[in-house]
Amino acid sequence: MGNSITYRFALRRPRATILGIALITAVMVWQASGLEISNSVDAILPADHPALLQDREIKSVFESREMILIGFLLDEGIFNQATLQKVADLSGEIEDITLMDPATRTRLAERYTRLPERYQERFLSAVRESSRARASALAERMWREARRDSIGADAQGLLEELRLRTHPVSEVLSLSTVDDIVATEDGLALRRPMPVVPVSSAAMSRLRTSVYQNPLFVNGLVSRDGTGILVLVEMSFYYDDHIEVAKDLLDSLSAIVRTYEGPEKTVVAGVPMVNVFTSSQMNADLARLMPLAIGVLFLVLWYAFRSPMLATVPLVLVLITLAWTLGIMALAGRPVTLVVSAMPIILIAIGVADGIHLITEYRAQWPLAEDKRSALTATMGTLAGAVVVTSLTDVAGFGSLASSGLASIRDFGVFTSVGALVALGLSLTLVPAVLVLLPPPPPLREEGRLPRVPGIRRHRRRPILIAAGALVLVAGLLIPTLKTGGTMVGYFKTDSEIAEASRLINDHFGGTEVLNVVVDTHEVDGLKDATVLRGIAAIQDSLEGLDVVGYTASIADYVARMDQVLTGRDQILGQDRVEDESDPRDRARIAQYLLLYENAGGNDTEKLADFDYRKANVVVQIRTDRTPILREVRNVASRVAATMLGASTSVTYAGCSNLCIVADDLIIPSQLRSLGTAALAVFLLLLLLFRSAWQAAAAMVPLVITIMVVFALMSLFGVHLDAVTALIASIVLGVGIDYSVHFISRFKFFLREGSGSEAAVQAVRTTARPILFNSLAVGLGFSVLLFSSFWPLIHIGWVVGSTMVLAAVLTLTVLPALLPRD
Repeated sequence: MGNSITYRFALRRPRATILGIALITAVMVWQASGLEISNSVDAILPADHPALLQDREIKSVFESREMILIGFLLDEGIFNQATLQKVADLSGEIEDITLMDPATRTRLAERYTRLPERYQERFLSAVRESSRARASALAERMWREARRDSIGADAQGLLEELRLRTHPVSEVLSLSTVDDIVATEDGLALRRPMPVVPVSSAAMSRLRTSVYQNPLFVNGLVSRDGTGILVLVEMSFYYDDHIEVAKDLLDSLSAIVRTYEGPEKTVVAGVPMVNVFTSSQMNADLARLMPLAIGVLFLVLWYAFRSPMLATVPLVLVLITLAWTLGIMALAGRPVTLVVSAMPIILIAIGVADGIHLITEYRAQWPLAEDKRSALTATMGTLAGAVVVTSLTDVAGFGSLASSGLASIRDFGVFTSVGALVALGLSLTLVPAVLVLLPPPPPLREEGRLPRVPGIRRHRRRPILIAAGALVLVAGLLIPTLKTGGTMVGYFKTDSEIAEASRLINDHFGGTEVLNVVVDTHEVDGLKDATVLRGIAAIQDSLEGLDVVGYTASIADYVARMDQVLTGRDQILGQDRVEDESDPRDRARIAQYLLLYENAGGNDTEKLADFDYRKANVVVQIRTDRTPILREVRNVASRVAATMLGASTSVTYAGCSNLCIVADDLIIPSQLRSLGTAALAVFLLLLLLFRSAWQAAAAMVPLVITIMVVFALMSLFGVHLDAVTALIASIVLGVGIDYSVHFISRFKFFLREGSGSEAAVQAVRTTARPILFNSLAVGLGFSVLLFSSFWPLIHIGWVVGSTMVLAAVLTLTVLPALLPRD
């Protein structure tokens, strides 16, 4: 009854219906303009996940932030005056970098009235100040004062943005800025290895020797073979807290680095750069792929309907659905992630599917009706129920993802379900309202000329079911070989800028991926125990023995370095130590070393040990971001820690690598749970619709076979199951079930008038065309993802595109073979 009221109102008041939808659409488009794009691992996991909370706590304790890695690569070697001068100049330029361009100054100045009056004049002075140092100092003072005053969030945010834009970089590490620990007559001192760029060959040789004598520099700042050198840049804030400022900073850094290119090759890599590159490529994909998808679907629909006006109707429905869904996302404060970026194509498929069936039925009803309104009334009366059910099965299929342990997949499921409901509402209102205002449709071509579909006749049932069984058997043999494991850089094509930069950094230095191994002694000054430091050193030695680990650093390295320069031997932790030797004087010596280091002005250990030397942060750089390898690195650390550290010492993990592992571990159980929930919900809806357990089960069979083929194809072609490709099965279930619903609905309609065999024949003849065109339109719509910048979306494009056609064929063959004939 509710459906009848909805479409009958649209038919009586088409212009009012269209106007109301247009007004809501305008509001939603305005809301959608505020959507943010986020590609951090933080955006994948739920905000309250223990691993994420632990990661944030550890970052807070050690003030640890992801580094931006800028590399200079030269086959002839980097120890030459020209290259080292570039490193020194770039380091100085980055230390003085500011993000206060004229447009930013104008924008900030226009917002000064949002501040309390006592801040306004100083704020404008800082905005207009040409000296970065003075502007930064003034912004810092205002920000700290505002925190004490507890002013409004908007005003606080404005002051914080000014503070970050005047001082976006907290530290720059290179041979011209980093401290080297050296011995002096007075004890211990910190000196820069390259206070000035060497001019003579003798000075250059001394620099090279001193650099390679310090293990902390090798692979951390210079490559082992001398062909590469790094400048490490740490932002003064966390990327995810201020995404727009981070993007501006990384864009500025990239532009600056390009000016230093040649003859050295310059590259910029690191997790922040991957996030920024991902965001830019997502924007490029949306700008390129959406028009392409709309264009392809328009051509398919034009061919199907023989009318450009009719072809436009489903596309308008799709565009409005997208606008409403994205607007609702913005209102909910959820970001667009790489996973969610696949949603527009799915919503196109859902909206187009309903439009194709409604318009096809309208064309069939037109010759039998007196006018357009009666033809549309008959159309909606015949198909409204099926449209509602298919939409509800879409909601059940995608809504099940709301139980996922991954926040990005949960968002995808929730808002795709919202989009399916929006598409349902528009199908019952906008479509009839528009069609009643358009000219009459062209006549429908004779359906009897369609080729006979196997599986309808009783004697054809056995061969078709045997063939389906064989397909299931082959797929079942391939599925167990399906591999899992995500990767961020691996999402990009190998010739992309970020993939090449990451590869070069991984080849020449310690690696772009970071795992933090946090050792907690649970006692003040626990890290001054030589046994604990030896255990930490053992973890590092074991990890550095792995090919994928290129560099590690810890408080133990600094103690060993001080021991070496002050005594000439590695007495406490190094090779000169007798195995299992325990000297009670070691603890006092370690405490003295650390005191000497602090008195010399050293602060590099602040990121490696907490204030009271209770916790140690072992930084591990890894040359890949593929999660199975990251997991093995973590497992090695755990095994060594269990052996070398006492029971009173605990080990936890943090960093982007650990979050990637945690997210990857959630994929399979999460997807199995979601897929099982979706299948059960869809089955119950079909049972409610058809009032026949056999028909409901039969409707599921083509989808079950298709999903098995999906996983088999992924295994056969080496497509890993990750946070993005894990969506494929849910997409196939959510979209493909529509074919079974429309077919069985028609079968039951014709069953009232004759035998099961005749009903099956009539069902095929009346649904084959819309189902096949639907699968073709959906398949071609997904195929535009082949032009994406991301491999997971490319895989979704060809896997879903091809299996949608398979789902349609199975619906028209296997399903008739399963239905009763008498």
